[in-house]
Amino acid sequence: MMADYTNYLTQAELDDALTYVAVAGTMTLNTNEQVSGAMEFLRKIEKRGKELNDRRMSHTRPLDEEKKGIMAWFAPATDAMERASKVLRARVLAFQQQQQRIAREAQAKLDAEAAAERKKIEDKRRADEQKEREKRAELQRQAEAAESEKERAAFQKRLEALRQRGAEKDAEVEVKVAQVVAPVVIVEAPKVTGVSGRQTWKWRAVDPALIPDKYWILNEQLINAEVRALKSQTRIPGIEAFAEDGLSVRS
Repeated sequence: MMADYTNYLTQAELDDALTYVAVAGTMTLNTNEQVSGAMEFLRKIEKRGKELNDRRMSHTRPLDEEKKGIMAWFAPATDAMERASKVLRARVLAFQQQQQRIAREAQAKLDAEAAAERKKIEDKRRADEQKEREKRAELQRQAEAAESEKERAAFQKRLEALRQRGAEKDAEVEVKVAQVVAPVVIVEAPKVTGVSGRQTWKWRAVDPALIPDKYWILNEQLINAEVRALKSQTRIPGIEAFAEDGLSVRS
C-alpha cells in the first residue's frame, strides 16, 4: 500500500503541476510575441519548480542527515565484520590452495609412476617380440632347409602357431598397458551449509599494444575539457566538436 504524502504536497498542487505540462505542449509559437510569452511562462515554470524542489529538500534533508548519522554509527561494526570476513576468507582460500597444490604434486607423482609402469611393460614386450622374431627366423630357416615336404609342413605349422601366440600376447599387452592408469587424487573440501567455493575470472593487461581497439574506452573527461576550452578550434583526430543550443532561464 502506497504511503500518504499529501501533507507534503497536496493533490491539488500535483494536479496544478501537471497542467504546466499540458500548457507547454499546446502553446502556439509562430510569432516573436508568442515566443516571448512562452519564455515568460518558462520563467514561471522554473520558479515553481524551484519552489517545489526547495520544499521537497526541506523534508528530505533531515532524513538524509538522519540516514548519514545512522550509517556513521553502524560503520565501525559493519567495517569490523567486513575485515573479519576478509581475513578468514583469505586464510580459508590459502588452505584450499595449499591442498590443491599438494593434490597436484601427488597426482603428478602417480602419473609418473603409471607412465613408468607402462614403459616397463612396453620394454618387456619389445624384448619378447625380438626373441619371437629370432625364433620365427630360425624356424623359417629350418623349414627352408628341410629335405621333405612333410618336414617343411611341420616347420610351417610350428611357425604359424608361433605367429598366432605372438598376436595373442600383443593383444594381452595392449590391454595390460591400457589398465595401468594413475588413480585420481581428489581434494576433499569441508562441507558447510551456506558456504561454498567459487571461481571468479578476472584479467590483467600483459601487453597493451596487442589489445584490440574495441576494448579501449575514450577518456570523455579529457575530451570534454578540451572541447569546452577550445570550442570550434578543437583539433582531435577522429573527434568533431559542435555547439548544441539551449536556453538559460533564471527564475
